Amino acid sequence: MPVPRLRRLAAPRLSLLTLAGLLAASAEPAVAQSFLGRGAPQVLTVPDASAPVRRLGPAVAEPAPAPPPQAATLPHRPFPALATGLRLAGEESSLQWPVYLTEAQARERLRLRVGYLAAISVVPDASYLTATVNGVAIGRSEIKAPGAIRILEFDIPADLLKSGYNAVAIAGIQRHRVDCSLDATYELWTQIDPAWTGLVAPPGAAGAASLRDLPAIAPDGRGVVPIRIVLRNRPGFASFERLIGLAQRVALAGGFAQASVEFATEPGGPAGLDIVVGGAGEG
Repeated sequence: MPVPRLRRLAAPRLSLLTLAGLLAASAEPAVAQSFLGRGAPQVLTVPDASAPVRRLGPAVAEPAPAPPPQAATLPHRPFPALATGLRLAGEESSLQWPVYLTEAQARERLRLRVGYLAAISVVPDASYLTATVNGVAIGRSEIKAPGAIRILEFDIPADLLKSGYNAVAIAGIQRHRVDCSLDATYELWTQIDPAWTGLVAPPGAAGAASLRDLPAIAPDGRGVVPIRIVLRNRPGFASFERLIGLAQRVALAGGFAQASVEFATEPGGPAGLDIVVGGAGEG
């Protein structure tokens, strides 16, 4: 059988013998999340870097004039999809993502980016989004995006992120523009856009380099981790079954909440990982 090799960006290739020690089991497929907003991002808000980031305080200073939408790029590392959906609903609501980082990634200077669209009924001067990392508030901003996607960015202090598991959360306090009745609370919502929400890293950021780093593999803009099986030749039926089993073991070892398996002839983009399949003598 051809020998699969696991490749992630410029990381070393790993042999099937290394992967064979992974525990085999099945995982139920799940549907990727989608965003129900409209339009391209229109506002880029960068909180004042000099403002306190270790405690809750007043709203951040007003941002500088927004650059054109093209200037906003997608996050280097989107967050994994959540089973609860991505809507902050009612007067108080929150979302939390598990984010796994390698030791090298945790040392990088990262920023948290949040893209969202809010209901017209949410009054901006009394409604706020608060971002926290590992239980520490890193910034707060008014909710004011009823017409187009708004993008916020928050600096993450260098000592907050750690190797392994990190909890990144967004909490919303929302007040109605005109109606204070109980029924009106169902009109309060802020939808987080997964494609524009995640961690922003400097160019040349570190990636996963070994099996130990599998949980740190970045998902795509849907929150799904693509596992691409890159074929250099046509596998037989028995080989095909073994490749599917290998992809399953990789997904379990990485703890991917949602993963997709793809077959390709060339490696893919920065999200997910590649399992390159070739003959034993191929480089």
